Amino acid sequence: MSEAISIFLTQVSLNKGVPFEIRIPNELTEETLIKSENGEALHIIPDKTQLFNELNN
Repeated sequence: MSEAISIFLTQVSLNKGVPFEIRIPNELTEETLIKSENGEALHIIPDKTQLFNELNN
């Protein structure tokens, strides 16, 4: 893990920035993130039991 971080930071230094492309989310993802941040269209589950029941169905 420390070697990976060292390599990453070396690449940041050499590239003078993040060494990979950072993409802007597509329109649907962007809309979903904005709604989520605003507390809109959330699926609220009251407890972990219901969460796992829904995930298993």
